[in-house]
Amino acid sequence: MTTFTSIYALADPITGEIRYIGKANCPQRRLASHLRDSRRRNTPVYCWIRKIGIPKLIVLIEQTTDWKADEIRLIEEYRAAGARLLNVAIGGDEPF
Repeated sequence: MTTFTSIYALADPITGEIRYIGKANCPQRRLASHLRDSRRRNTPVYCWIRKIGIPKLIVLIEQTTDWKADEIRLIEEYRAAGARLLNVAIGGDEPF
């Protein structure tokens, strides 16, 4: 049985601008985790969440069986297209 992982994006609720790309088995639960973590962590994405409130979650950019390579690729593609991503890592890493 093949297991798929979701690559998702968090977007600004007003402009729709994509600001963060990540991976999750359940994107809705991951959003709840981001909201909890934003109360105590000071990475760029959590500072942004505190500033704007609840981000608009784009549930799915892609489903993949090779999430590490695909997350790296998508972050690179979005940055090359001019996205102002708040990702600290290049992708493909578990959270620190």
